[in-house]
Amino acid sequence: MESLSGCSTWQPTNHVLYHLANVMLCIGLMVPDSSYGALLLHGFMFLGYLLMSVWSWVILCAPDFFSWNFAFLLLNGVQTLSLMYSVRPVKFCDEIEAVYVSLFLPLRVSRHLYKRLVCPEFCTLMTLHEGETYATQSVTRTDKLGLLISGTMHAYSNRSLLHVIGEKQFIDSPEFESTTTGDAKFQVSIVAASMCRYLFWPRQHLEYLLIKEPHLASVMKTIIGRDVTNKLYALNEKVSNPEGRRLDIRLPGIPGSLRDRKCLTIASPEVRINTIEASDENDLDKMSDAEECE
Repeated sequence: MESLSGCSTWQPTNHVLYHLANVMLCIGLMVPDSSYGALLLHGFMFLGYLLMSVWSWVILCAPDFFSWNFAFLLLNGVQTLSLMYSVRPVKFCDEIEAVYVSLFLPLRVSRHLYKRLVCPEFCTLMTLHEGETYATQSVTRTDKLGLLISGTMHAYSNRSLLHVIGEKQFIDSPEFESTTTGDAKFQVSIVAASMCRYLFWPRQHLEYLLIKEPHLASVMKTIIGRDVTNKLYALNEKVSNPEGRRLDIRLPGIPGSLRDRKCLTIASPEVRINTIEASDENDLDKMSDAEECE
């Protein structure tokens, strides 16, 4: 009964190391809940258990106190090192950093996620000299995606200049979006007009990454869709058939010269343009002929 009634006499105050250790533990438990807050939590707990270990070994001389505190010291040390590695700053070379700031940072893509996109496992940084060909009309397969970092490229159809591809633009976004297998052929030739540096993703590698990273897939879909729209708009402003109709010939499967000039049908997963025109808008009978064109 006397043991349950409480302490009749109190021990003197413990060493200052004991109190300092508890202060560290208290500060660690008060840090905000965030990625850096978790790092501070385990960092202060590491310091607290370090002081506890010193206190129990040097001052208290209690092996059981020391053993528990030292075990907690090791656990928090491992956690601290792991968190320091996870929050370390991710840096890129100047070329890849410029792409990140221009295209991906405005869409709030983290540096760690962007690092996966541009890592050597999925993409390659390539160089083209002036006059070298990125794709040849009716020869090169659409099984890749390129993003021009620096320089200028020209898209040609039968030696006629269609449009210019500038920095921070995808080189072959219409072809990439127009097919899911990569077996189609380019309907244009793309030639470097100056020294060019570009990122190159094989289709299979990129699609595998986008399946694993849904957020990155949504961002890439948005960027590529915007790029396709800009290219087709620039193309439509310059290219037309002898009757004055504008042609979208960068989409694979659509020949440069139409078999029947009364209709044009273009379809892709992201860009669907279906235009059926008759030479006389008031002649409804000609619409049936247009519907037979593919």
